[in-house]
Amino acid sequence: MLFSRTDKSFLGQWWWTVDRAMIAALFVLIGIGIMLVTTASPPVAAHLGLGDFYFLKRQVIITVPAVMMMIGVSMLGHRQIWRLASLVFLGAVVTMI
Repeated sequence: MLFSRTDKSFLGQWWWTVDRAMIAALFVLIGIGIMLVTTASPPVAAHLGLGDFYFLKRQVIITVPAVMMMIGVSMLGHRQIWRLASLVFLGAVVTMI
């Protein structure tokens, strides 16, 4: 057991409140996506005159911060997520204007 239910630390509370099955499913989908990019992108990259694993490198470079943000947001409280979502929404509206 990684954390006991009586653990009152920040990570212990997060571990018992987060949907671990959904996070596992997301990691499986990320792994499948990386596998598909690995198998499909070298011919396209060669056709475009890029390195064989150009698209794979880009996928991994974007995936790492995305996973860190996903885990970071999962550690926020409901009110903090509401504030963050509101700021992102306002930023998107301002950007569109």
